[in-house]
Amino acid sequence: MGKKILVPVLIVIAGLIAIAWMLRQQPATTPTTGSTAPQTSTPAGAPQSHPVIRDETAGTMAEMPAIATAREEADGAPAPVIAVPPQLDGSDAFVLQAVTELSPQVASWLIPQEQLRKWVTLVNLVAEGKFPVKERPLSYELQPFRARKENERFWLDAASFSRKDTLLTALTAIPPSRAADYFHAWEPLLQRAHDELGIGGQFRDRLQLAITRVNAVQPLQGDVELKQSIISYQYLDPILEQSSALEKLLWRLGPDNSARLQAYLNQLAPLL
Repeated sequence: MGKKILVPVLIVIAGLIAIAWMLRQQPATTPTTGSTAPQTSTPAGAPQSHPVIRDETAGTMAEMPAIATAREEADGAPAPVIAVPPQLDGSDAFVLQAVTELSPQVASWLIPQEQLRKWVTLVNLVAEGKFPVKERPLSYELQPFRARKENERFWLDAASFSRKDTLLTALTAIPPSRAADYFHAWEPLLQRAHDELGIGGQFRDRLQLAITRVNAVQPLQGDVELKQSIISYQYLDPILEQSSALEKLLWRLGPDNSARLQAYLNQLAPLL
């Protein structure tokens, strides 16, 4: 059952990292004014004997191994085949093809180089409450962040929370069952990318920890005061300002988007 959720969770976390990177890059903007209220048991990996499909995504015809899905085999329906990257190097065309099937909208935000390595790296960072400033997997354009200004004081403005609605909607709409088909075929390759980092252990365990980190973030209470810095805003409360990068990211998603994301992960997490 666990393999049915790992890819959508991975992509969701990738989306979080994309938002976080954009937030860190945005300059401070003119504040607004007013009173706006604040597994399956089938082994992971391709069978020794498998069908072959042809890849035209890179402009050449190349034979690629493919794997049928255990879920659909068990249902007795014709099992689709999934192209399995033979190695990490040169796997980006496979990733683009896979994400295009899962969500064309998300595929349009991919940064094409070294996708699998970037996804694995960001999961490991999120498991530590961090995120990458560089080498992000997604590029999602956000409107500038705006604070609410009242009587020469700055406040976290709820009007900025809607900047991420499109991204969150696209990510959480990915069907977990179909995404699981891809992870089922690709897990050994993701583990290989994890092994390259020299961290040790299983990538699956790091993903579990990353999900736990996201779900543990509590929403901010009440009106939150900010202070203006050179390129952005900081929390006036030093305790909030010293919080992890992941916590700050979810706070800037807003309570509704954060709750929507956590509800999605809470539905998926027990399947791990």
